[in-house]
Amino acid sequence: MEWIKKYYKELVLIFLSFIITLVLADWLLHFTRYHSVFTRLAFPRYYFIADEEMGVDIAPNFKKETHSFSDFTYDVWSNELGCFDNPYNNETPYIYLTGDSFAWGFTPFEDKLGTKMESLLNTRVVKCGVPGFGTKQEFIKTSRDLIRLPKPELIIVDYFSNDALNDATFPIDTVYKGYRVPNFNKKISEGEAQQKYDFWDKYCVFSMPAHPALQRIKCWFYNNSVIYNILTKNLRPALISIFPKQILDKIGIVISVDKYGNEISPAEQAEQDYSSRASFATHLENIKNFKTLADKEKTKLLFVLIPEKGEVRSSGNDQTFQNEKIKPFLEENRIAYFDLLPVLRQYEDVKTRPLYWTIDGHLNIQGNRLAGLAISRYLLEKNIIAVPDRKEILKK
Repeated sequence: MEWIKKYYKELVLIFLSFIITLVLADWLLHFTRYHSVFTRLAFPRYYFIADEEMGVDIAPNFKKETHSFSDFTYDVWSNELGCFDNPYNNETPYIYLTGDSFAWGFTPFEDKLGTKMESLLNTRVVKCGVPGFGTKQEFIKTSRDLIRLPKPELIIVDYFSNDALNDATFPIDTVYKGYRVPNFNKKISEGEAQQKYDFWDKYCVFSMPAHPALQRIKCWFYNNSVIYNILTKNLRPALISIFPKQILDKIGIVISVDKYGNEISPAEQAEQDYSSRASFATHLENIKNFKTLADKEKTKLLFVLIPEKGEVRSSGNDQTFQNEKIKPFLEENRIAYFDLLPVLRQYEDVKTRPLYWTIDGHLNIQGNRLAGLAISRYLLEKNIIAVPDRKEILKK
């Protein structure tokens, strides 16, 4: 150990240099796209508000704020309707666009598919998609908005494969201290739910941890360190791929996790799977409710089927994908739909022209532009909406 005594000053300096470099690197990473590793900061704080009926909604009149997402940084805001859109100034005719995160955007506002449609068609598009919404939530929000708005010329519902699961777990989310969190109130008392949220705020887990002091330290790093999040999120899959389940159980790693990264037991996973199957009939009723609403409003309705990234990059019509399963139901109930899969599959080149973000699973800027163009062309070709200079726009 003589060499340690001889060089301890140098070793201390090396150690301190390493720590300072690590801290500086972590701080700098906060200003990059890696900022998105913070789950609770997936959206700006207070962007969502709790809603008694829907679980959550976008807060009305949220002031413009620059936010870093997984692949890109851009401004987000909301209007008086709680929509990522400009204020609605009673423009008519207009198209009402609803859906989940694909309709919401996950791309700069000027490149959103709804914004591109608006400019291409010279027709106001009220863009009211909400990330994480299922068909039931979309229907509730649309119904509320149409009470306040004039009759739309067309209602467009952007439909994505996880809409059925979101309906099965409805309402899956609520808001706590400005953060979007799981909604426990449907299973336990309000007091018990509040306790879980308090645990989450203090320990980053929803129950009292076995080692509170250690968990608080881990929670601090989880909330503040980009490097810690990157390491833990990449280390976990590596451990799962290397070690058998028996060892993982002993060291406290459960393979099943929910959408927030919280570990769930096999029993809870089975319950979620069963819930998804048992609720599918209700999901179909939620789709039919849109037709009933459109008939009541005496307006047109169109479902736009948005494919998953894997579906675009596969060959043929794989019946395991949700959009293929839903088509017969739409046809049977005479609900018009437009499938984006063929056009996205035709134009995407993973290396030179990807249409989805690299990290995030949503359509990127190119994908949104193409989707907006394809939907607009479909509306004009089928003469679904009346647009001045329709033939000239189609030529362009």
